[in-house]
Amino acid sequence: MKVKDWAHYLSGRDIVEANGGRVVLAKMVEGRSTIATIERMRGG
Repeated sequence: MKVKDWAHYLSGRDIVEANGGRVVLAKMVEGRSTIATIERMRGG
């Protein structure tokens, strides 16, 4: 998943769409990030 501020760095979009898929960019949510999720999973 990518958020809208990373839309410029979205690789593979052409492949997804060529195979009938759809790319949807999520809105940013304060306090929600990949790093924060990993830290919660690690117990940190």
